[in-house]
Order: sequence, then structure tokens, then C-alpha cells
Amino acid sequence: QLIPMTSLFFMLAYVNTIIDSLKDSLVITAVGGGTEVLPYLSTYAVLPSSVLFLVLYSWATKNLSREKIFNVVVGCFMLFYGGFAVLYPHHEVMHSSSFADWLLSALPNGLAGFVGMVRNWMFTAFYCVSELWGDVLLSLLFWGLANETTSIEDAPLLYPLFGIGANIAQTCAGRSLRLVGELSSPWLSYSQQIQLTVAICVAMGVAIVGVHTHIVRTFERNPKGSAIDRKRRRERLAARGEANG
Repeated sequence: QLIPMTSLFFMLAYVNTIIDSLKDSLVITAVGGGTEVLPYLSTYAVLPSSVLFLVLYSWATKNLSREKIFNVVVGCFMLFYGGFAVLYPHHEVMHSSSFADWLLSALPNGLAGFVGMVRNWMFTAFYCVSELWGDVLLSLLFWGLANETTSIEDAPLLYPLFGIGANIAQTCAGRSLRLVGELSSPWLSYSQQIQLTVAICVAMGVAIVGVHTHIVRTFERNPKGSAIDRKRRRERLAARGEANG
């Protein structure tokens, strides 16, 4: 159980580190963007999207199994990131510059950050979805799975070890971003580098679904006793079955 769960945590944290770095750079370096946009994003974009997800998740828990919820959520994230990668080269055309210019002239100067959020709506959507990834996949769904497949006796030993995967993932993700920038810069444009980075996250999402499916189908739910005790019980039951046979 240690290796699959640690691998799952590694991949979730790997994607989280990459998109967390990418979302900030997109918003801050965009035309009409900057650090003044971030407070407006947190209040008027991330908060409403979090509430919306909470409503949808509450409905899903009543109608779907935990395995389906996990796969559907990851699938929706990967579908969004795949669409973003395809549309990113055309973001200058798709962003509402004329409407944003009108807002900028009509609103006080102190609301320039809000106008920047509206102007770069694709990056705003990417920022919101990327914020949800860490809260939903890492904090909610992964630890829900861990609680469901790990006994109370094994938790003190395994839970700290799961975190090793996340720590390694942060280092690997940082090196991956650096390699993408260094190795592809002579041949790929900045837009293509963004597409390549997001494509890596999408590929990792496919692997996440595969590992999660393996965990759900392999390990029992709500186990009682430590893994060693459960193994010994299975061996005793098997021995009794052979003796009776």
C-alpha cells in the first residue's frame, strides 16, 4: 500500500507544483495584469468557484461512489487543461480587450486589478481551476482515500511516509520546469513551451487515474488492525481451509 499511495501523492503534488507556478506567472505577466490582480482573483473568482464546487461535490457524494467522484474530478481538470493548452496560442484574440478598456475608463483607477482579471479571463479561469486542484485533489480526495484504505493502526506509520512523495514531487516539478525552459527554448516558442508543460500535467492526470483505480480495486475498505495482523489472519484462514479440505 505504501508504494501506490506514495506514488499517487507524488503525482498529485507534481501537477500541483507545476500549475501553481504557471498560474501565477500567467496572471502577473499578462497584458493588463500584475500583482494587483491577485486580491481580486482570490475574492471574486476563487471564492465563488470554491462555493460552486462545494455544491456540486455535495450532490456527487449522494449519487456517486468515491471512486467515480475521484475519476470524474480528475477527468474534468484534465479536460480543462487540455482545452487551455489548445486555446492558449489564441489568447490575445480571445481576451476581451475592448470591453476591458471601456471598464478601465469607466471605473476608478483603484479597480485596475479587477479590470485586469476581466480582461484576461482565460488566465483567470486557469488560476481558479489550479487553485482548486490543490484543495480538492490533495487535501480532500487523496486524504479521503487514505482514510478509507488505511487502518488506524497503520496510519501513524504510513501517513508521514506519504508526505515523502509530495516533497520529492516539488523538487522534480521544479527541475522539470527548468528543463522545459532550457532544452526547448531554441526550438519552441513561449506558447509551445506552455503547451508542453500543460501536456505533461495532462499525461500525469491519466497516470493518476490509473494508479487510483489500482488502489481502489486492490486494497480493502475500512480495514481493521495493522497490515501485518491482517496478513497473519489471512494466512491462518488459508491454513484452516487447507486443513479442513
